[in-house]
Amino acid sequence: ISEVDAFSGGDLTIAAVDHVDLSTIAGGLTAGKASAGGTFLVMTNENVTEAILVNAATNAAGTTTVRADSNSIIDGNAAAGAVGLKGAFNAVATIYVGRTETRAIIEGDTRQAQVNQDSNYDATGQAVEVHAENSITADFLAGGLAGGGGAGVGGNLIWMDLQNTVDVHIGSGAKVAAVGDISVTADSFNDLFLGAGGLGLGAGIGLVGTFIIANIGSGIASTNIVDDIGDELFDAVNEAIESATSTLGSSGSRSPSKAESTVNGIEVSVNQPGTIDRSVQDVAAYIGQFAEIVAGGELNVTANETVIQTSLAGSAAAGTFAGVGGSISLLRVGTVTEAFIDDDAFINVTEDVNVKASASETVDADAVAGAGALFYSLGAQYAEADIESSQLASIEDGVQIRNSSGVTVDASHERDVSVVGNAGAISLQSAAGLSGAIVNLSGQVRAQVVNSTLGESDGDGNVENGIGSLDVNASSTVTQARTKAPALAGGIALAVAGSLARTTIDPDVDARLLGGVEVYADGDVTVTATTDHDADAIAWGANGALGVAIGLSGATTEIAPTVNTSIGDSTIIAADSVTIEALHNVEKSDGTAATGTANAEATSSGGAILLGVQGSWARSKPQASVGTTVGAAEITAATGNVVVQSKSRQSGDVEALGDSFSIIGVGIQRGD
Repeated sequence: ISEVDAFSGGDLTIAAVDHVDLSTIAGGLTAGKASAGGTFLVMTNENVTEAILVNAATNAAGTTTVRADSNSIIDGNAAAGAVGLKGAFNAVATIYVGRTETRAIIEGDTRQAQVNQDSNYDATGQAVEVHAENSITADFLAGGLAGGGGAGVGGNLIWMDLQNTVDVHIGSGAKVAAVGDISVTADSFNDLFLGAGGLGLGAGIGLVGTFIIANIGSGIASTNIVDDIGDELFDAVNEAIESATSTLGSSGSRSPSKAESTVNGIEVSVNQPGTIDRSVQDVAAYIGQFAEIVAGGELNVTANETVIQTSLAGSAAAGTFAGVGGSISLLRVGTVTEAFIDDDAFINVTEDVNVKASASETVDADAVAGAGALFYSLGAQYAEADIESSQLASIEDGVQIRNSSGVTVDASHERDVSVVGNAGAISLQSAAGLSGAIVNLSGQVRAQVVNSTLGESDGDGNVENGIGSLDVNASSTVTQARTKAPALAGGIALAVAGSLARTTIDPDVDARLLGGVEVYADGDVTVTATTDHDADAIAWGANGALGVAIGLSGATTEIAPTVNTSIGDSTIIAADSVTIEALHNVEKSDGTAATGTANAEATSSGGAILLGVQGSWARSKPQASVGTTVGAAEITAATGNVVVQSKSRQSGDVEALGDSFSIIGVGIQRGD
């Protein structure tokens, strides 16, 4: 809605809703003396869903709602088989590239945006809701079979590159009021399943490889080589689609700035209104610069991101001479979630002001590889998950908050990540099973107030019209970060089993008041940075041979977050009590004692008649950096205490085991 004045004795709703339900199946089978088969399934999604109230003055006695909802349900299945008397080659690929934008905006361009500025419409049920939600549920499968009299060779790939933008804001200079609550909410939800598998059979050689590569990012905030490749792939696919549809005489592209349709043979064009701020390319909810917000209830500015990802990559190969099966699974999450009140905004709210950015990330990745042959076999897998998302909650420079019963600025994430890799090989001659599992959890969590004034004081610096309380909290919770890498090998002449598991947790977590913040509170002021982390790495290998058996297993866990709480120079805090603290693995979010530990276990076991060599090493590195800093500030607790503290509990467990049974046996184990 643009350039209008709207009045409602009830509710006023501006809504944009988009629903995509896409199911695609591609498959093929080839057979011959020598055959090659391939199936390639490519899908793109470039939806733009926007609900915008711009250059308008509106009044409603009920709820004013500006809402955009985008919901996508996507299924992609690709399969292929190739059978040849002499040889067979097979390739299967499922590729998905998504670039979605969902925006709900109240903004002024040529005129000031005004909502509920006429007191004649004041009523008990008056509220304002600005909300955008993007939801994607996707299942992708890729599978292939290659069988040949000489060689059977197969390759399977799932490539997914997903970048979502969810932008919800009340723009610069806007004036928004309500008797009740005002909420600005951005939600992003991603539930993904990726499954790929292959089988390669050959009378001579069986070879199969399976790959899963997934990148979940947020527009320009996600910087990685995978993003660049995804963008190039996205452009190339779109060009191909446009070229094909142009040949068929239909349009293959849609511009988000112009929609065209035909009604009774007459072409109708609708252009988007005004100049809208679309600079946000992540998941963000915010109040713009110089905006004026007045509410008799609460002000909630919240951004939430949920990622649930399950993947399974499997390969099996068998051949008379040689069998090689390999699986690789790579996942990266690089999202950014932001909630903030921008520079020089004026907030007059009777109840609570809540500025919250949160992320929930759950990953379960498994990779399996197996191989068998009469002479030589290799089963190898590698699985890695890198979670490097960031969450920011902030009250920016020059913001004024009046009358609120409480102000909360909260940035947090909760992570549950499990990566398991299994590898095995068996042969009458030589066999090797190699397994690797890696988890890296990093990113940044920041909650801050910058050079703003919360509450009011008299001429002597005493609280005169204070806020109820202030809670600035940044927290990182890792309920599980687990890697497990079993490896098995059995051969008559030679058997080699190698396993590697590594888990690292090292986000930056900080809560801070910076740049001359003034806080005048009738209640408590708390500024806290906290972490609750638990890590496990388990490497296990077993091998056996008549000749030589070799086993190596290594496990490493590292819990090394940087946890900081800081109060900058020229900060003034006048409250009932003041707590400034940084805590690592001291307590959970529910207040109970934390039990997180860096646990590393490595086991190598095997035997051979001639020579057996088994080595295992396990290393635990609990080494968090925790600090609390107070600059040249003025802190007054009227009736309570001033507490400034840093606490850290560093805990690690190590277990390195091994056994070797042979005429000549060598065993080396080390735990750090």
